Amino acid sequence: ICKLLRCAFDQAVKWDIIARNPFPNANKPKVEYKKRDIWTADMIRTALDNCEDMKLYVAMNLSFACSLRFGEISGLTWSNVFITEKHILNDDAHLLVTQELSRASKEARDLLNDKDIYFVFPSMMQNTHTNLILKKPKTESSIRKVWIPKTLAYILLEWKSIQDKYKEYLGSDYYDYDLVLTLPNGRPVESRVIDKEFKKLKEKANLPHVVFHSLRHSSTTYKLKLNH
Repeated sequence: ICKLLRCAFDQAVKWDIIARNPFPNANKPKVEYKKRDIWTADMIRTALDNCEDMKLYVAMNLSFACSLRFGEISGLTWSNVFITEKHILNDDAHLLVTQELSRASKEARDLLNDKDIYFVFPSMMQNTHTNLILKKPKTESSIRKVWIPKTLAYILLEWKSIQDKYKEYLGSDYYDYDLVLTLPNGRPVESRVIDKEFKKLKEKANLPHVVFHSLRHSSTTYKLKLNH
């Protein structure tokens, strides 16, 4: 809030609305940063064993095995996933992170001039001021190639066959955006949907409270341990 107000008053000075910005001398409240808890590999195994929601199961595996952020998982398309039998046999199964899913208002998109926006999903409801979008990641380093373990490659292949069955069953009512993580009708999966299912899973498996993003931290920690 202090940063926001300082920027706002800086702009007010530039516009000659006020003579000086009072906020650089403001007394900022002290913040106590709490260490974010993460799950151990055993806890993640327990969670996966108790997970009955397939889209959550896929998302958790992608987060832990590939250290992906949720926006990267929800924005991943099959065209960027390479899991043919040849890739798997050659230990070359991988995916490309080139975009992420986000929700943005029309005003925000206009400010960007749509230059970093690859696709705007049509809204399913009238009078909404925001849309889901596929956009370029925030940093260039986020655009990367990630290798996939064989176990995850086979999980993704199974998930693809389930998606294909939904697609065949729903026909023209299926929204085919080539997304890996989808609702049964092909629409994108927002973080609030996964958070809801993730909360149910934690309660069911009696696991410590962590946020979904913590799986990415668990992933990094576990890989560092494996590499000593």
